[in-house]
Amino acid sequence: MPIDPSPTPGLIGMVDVLTPPGTVHGWARLQGGEAVVTVILRRGGAELGRTPAELPRPDLAQHQLGDCAFRLDLPEPLTAAELASGQVTVSAEAPGLAPVVLPLSPSLRPPEASRPAAAAVVAALEAMDAHALAEWRLAAPHGGMAEHMLQVMTTAFASAWAQRGLLDESRPEEERIAWLPLPVGLVSGDGAAMLGKGGWLFLTGGPNRVLDLFPPVASPASEAANVAAWATLCRARQEVCAQRRIGFRQLIIPEKLSLLPDYLPLAVETPSCLLAGLEAELAGLGGAYLSGLDLLREGGKEGRREAMYRRLDSHLSPEGAWRLAASVAASLGLPPLDPAPEFLPRGRLGGGDLTLRFFGVPMAEPVAEAEAAALARPELVLDAPAPQGAHLGTRRAWRNAAAKGGGRLLVCGNSFAAPDGQEGLCWWLAQYVEEVHFLWSPALDWAEVERVRPDWVLCQTVERYLPAVPGA
Repeated sequence: MPIDPSPTPGLIGMVDVLTPPGTVHGWARLQGGEAVVTVILRRGGAELGRTPAELPRPDLAQHQLGDCAFRLDLPEPLTAAELASGQVTVSAEAPGLAPVVLPLSPSLRPPEASRPAAAAVVAALEAMDAHALAEWRLAAPHGGMAEHMLQVMTTAFASAWAQRGLLDESRPEEERIAWLPLPVGLVSGDGAAMLGKGGWLFLTGGPNRVLDLFPPVASPASEAANVAAWATLCRARQEVCAQRRIGFRQLIIPEKLSLLPDYLPLAVETPSCLLAGLEAELAGLGGAYLSGLDLLREGGKEGRREAMYRRLDSHLSPEGAWRLAASVAASLGLPPLDPAPEFLPRGRLGGGDLTLRFFGVPMAEPVAEAEAAALARPELVLDAPAPQGAHLGTRRAWRNAAAKGGGRLLVCGNSFAAPDGQEGLCWWLAQYVEEVHFLWSPALDWAEVERVRPDWVLCQTVERYLPAVPGA
């Protein structure tokens, strides 16, 4: 009988903070599954509010838990005493599973009288390792609450132990990473990712059905309508920006498998027919179109093709993000960084958005970064999450008074541009431009243009999103 290594799906989470008069913060996720969890608050059984747990939060990302935070704004006041007494409950729900009441953080729980067994339990947990936890799990009655709790603890504790080791920079890299022989072509349990040669992870499925962009028999004619629609849209963007005396640039970033097809254990023609058609059509925009494919391939000509993307992530490496930002800046007539940054492993190990899809525990790789002391540290002056807890509509802005280029740039893009650090396109652009504004949007939002009043606009998208042509 085949063994399923994935954890049994279960709801986990916590209520972390209560902000007066009635805003509840916390996190919830489906352990061993991909569904977005809904968080519901009830007082005396009556529902007061609900929200999806899908907000980003840095501390959760650090522990490889993904975007699973929530914020619930209630129409009436709420007290910590109501939460502690159970009069008000916060529960997590997901399709096909029984609701789970989320526990409260210690700061929200009233002090309790010490019980005789508490000290022994705490001491046992402090001394516990993976083997002891496995023994407890085997001893628990099958189907009972103890077995379910220990299943959740096994995954959570294993992740915490592994993460603690990865973050201990006093230990050399070879003592923090274990290299395991795994079969090339291994597909994640959710079908979204594939393990390629040399340990490279590729996004191949998911909501955007990435591999569908690369059919075995490619037909350029099948993508002609989309190519024409994108070309019309980009020309319209360029014309309206010109009328407003705003510089316009369009950047398309290729999929990792388009740049590194040799590492994918499948025969695919790259780039996709849609991107190939756009590369030819948008060349007519002159300097307004920037081919991410050509720019990243330029790095390959220098023998650094593999350095453009993260091995365990679907996003660019710091060097890949810098190369694109440097090309955007050059196209705007801005001076280059002098000296050019040098990218080397500097002790930091980074996880990836594709790793937990496979084993439910963090994996990490050395991240080659530029020397921080040689770069400006742009100030993040605006960090406004999207109103409904989704990514779309997120706003950020950076200011760098030392930037040689001056000016103001608006970027309409996605997760490739958003990060506040060396893996973010906007962060690198803020090395060149005095003020960089970011809006998470596939469309060029003209209301945002009016609000920001930029000197330049950059529209950034990724190959996987090309089948959906934005409306503006």
